[in-house]
Amino acid sequence: MERPLPRFVEVRRLARGSAAFYFRIPTYYRKLGCEMANEPLGASYEAACGDDGKGGRAATLVVSDADYAGVRRAVTDLRADVERVTGIAPRVSASDAVCATLDAQLALTELDA
Repeated sequence: MERPLPRFVEVRRLARGSAAFYFRIPTYYRKLGCEMANEPLGASYEAACGDDGKGGRAATLVVSDADYAGVRRAVTDLRADVERVTGIAPRVSASDAVCATLDAQLALTELDA
């Protein structure tokens, strides 16, 4: 039985025959302006996908350098809270871009249609 993969995670067979997991944003979302980086997740299913296939990582928190100091502090506190609860520390990305989740981008696109 094949184990489930989280959204946007794919498996690639390596030259030595083992499998590795990669997070890859589809071209569709790239064309909508999504700037999230594609990245390797490693060779461990549990580390890349979680025990149940619903994700083994915390989402990246994005904050703008132009945000108020209180907003930047709240992101720092949220990162610490997520790590305390899940044991996984999310990355924090500083960006001047306005970001939305991929699902929100899809929902907005569908509303325009």
